[in-house]
Amino acid sequence: MPNPPLTISALLGLPTAASIRTRIVSLLVGVGIRADLWPDGDVASSIVTDVAEAGGTVFAPIIQAAVAAGWLPTATGGWLKWLAKYVYNVVPIEATFASGKVTLTNGGGGIYNFAPGQVTFQNTVTLETYTNADAIALAAGPGPTQTIGVQCVDLGTVGNASPGQVTRILNTMPGVTCVNANPILGIDAQTDEALRTACFASLGARSVRGPRTAYQYAIIVATNPITGSPVNINRYTISPASHVGEVDVLVASPQGAPDANDVTGVTNSVEAVARPQGVVATVTGAVAAVYGEDKTTTVWCTPQPGLSADTVQAAVAAALDAFFSSPATSPIGGLTADGFTGIHGTGVDAAVGAAFPGIFAVDSPGDLHLASNQVATNGIARSNIIVRFASS
Repeated sequence: MPNPPLTISALLGLPTAASIRTRIVSLLVGVGIRADLWPDGDVASSIVTDVAEAGGTVFAPIIQAAVAAGWLPTATGGWLKWLAKYVYNVVPIEATFASGKVTLTNGGGGIYNFAPGQVTFQNTVTLETYTNADAIALAAGPGPTQTIGVQCVDLGTVGNASPGQVTRILNTMPGVTCVNANPILGIDAQTDEALRTACFASLGARSVRGPRTAYQYAIIVATNPITGSPVNINRYTISPASHVGEVDVLVASPQGAPDANDVTGVTNSVEAVARPQGVVATVTGAVAAVYGEDKTTTVWCTPQPGLSADTVQAAVAAALDAFFSSPATSPIGGLTADGFTGIHGTGVDAAVGAAFPGIFAVDSPGDLHLASNQVATNGIARSNIIVRFASS
């Protein structure tokens, strides 16, 4: 009787050490070696057990991952990166250290000279630290200023800082203050799912029948022409087909409105990768619309021993930032429901309510209407998050 066809799930299944041992014993018995009669603890039996354990815990996972690497939907991790680069010609995006600039002001009489990497600054909100990427040569004050580049010591968006957050110098520099006038930004490594999307979209760039995914691919692989780094773009819209040959692309960053150089990078990439002859493609940045600026969000939370309002406040602030930086919850133009398009207060309330166990009621600023070219950004300052402890 022929063996049943092997399914993908069976092919990618991970055998246990016990099943491997059973198979080894069966093979030995098949050639006349009665391994099934060997007593537990016997040398030969123990060797079979050890081989099975190594097969189940070391070799089987490697073989499984290698087999799964043959298909884009099942490849993961480094195997997926290899597949993306050498089959789909897509270079995976790696994490970068958040970088930007701070301005130093010397209000004292000291003279300060430091080589790159010798001075440490701190984000007073997230407590992330940064070192100077440029040499510091600050003349005696009061009054002299110097703007220098800084880089976070940790990879990824964990080092992102909003304007005015990096204001602490951890070195001893009496009389010197610092502040970042602009955001300090980094990017996270591309997730497996995002890399798969880029690979699928890359197929559109190779075919006249896939222009929409070609534009998507062009956005994903675009680089900033000034920094050479991947663009900080996580949201975009591509206009439907046009009978006059015009394509409008709107892009936004996790912070809302994108950097102008990132928009230029996407424009260059669309021109190089996606735009067919005879089509006009225009890339513009989405316009930021601030949600809840100068307004309060109040949460009611069940009191717990040792729980402080600061802890709940920090969790709510993080949830709001995550909500407004996500393409799923805060896309360009917002979401439509019941004839209203934009950011719905009920969605904000749900995100805040899930921010911390024990929150049972939320009073947010409500709805925010968005035009098709707008993207919402979080304008609720942490200081405007009010925490009240009460029984539900």
